[in-house]
Amino acid sequence: MSKPIEERTELTSKWNAAKNSSDNLKKGTFKPDITGLIRKYDQTLVVYAGLEKEEEKLGAILKDFDTKMTGASEAIDKLVQQRDKVKEEDDKKFEEYSRKFDGFKDNKEVDPVEVIALLSDWVVTGTDYISMTKSLDDQINKKETELLALMKKAHTDYKAKFTALEAAYDKVQKESDSAEAQIRATALIYEKSAVKMNDTDSVSAVRAFLGQI
Repeated sequence: MSKPIEERTELTSKWNAAKNSSDNLKKGTFKPDITGLIRKYDQTLVVYAGLEKEEEKLGAILKDFDTKMTGASEAIDKLVQQRDKVKEEDDKKFEEYSRKFDGFKDNKEVDPVEVIALLSDWVVTGTDYISMTKSLDDQINKKETELLALMKKAHTDYKAKFTALEAAYDKVQKESDSAEAQIRATALIYEKSAVKMNDTDSVSAVRAFLGQI
């Protein structure tokens, strides 16, 4: 059974060691040439190492999102606090106006000037309250919309990166498996040829090499 690519190691040095223990391997007596297949195999390991570095970008996406989300959340919290403060202060004024009005509404001797002044204050405060809370609510909604956009972008970017990496990992694993199968098949051809030639050095070298794949 083929190994996962993360458990594989390069074969060039192992093959060079095998060749050094056999004159026929060193001279390239056996065909077809196996070196191209070994380079192809080793290249899959280089590609895999690059994919591992690419995988680090998944964490970078999350880190960037966390930083931006924290900033947006803090901005929203400040706006909510401002809105709550406006509400708290104006609620106290509304309660005061309501108490004064309760004293006016059943008083036949009430001074109309005082009533007009109270209603005027009520209108001004109410207008200010609606204007301020609407402005702050609009800003909060805008920030929340921006935060949602950040969430969607993080989701899209992370999913796309992960999906691409999964496909790339699967591709390089298959390429490595294919190269390994071809190497084994070629090495077995070498071994059979060496057996026919009574070349025990080459047989031993090839078998030792195959044992390291």
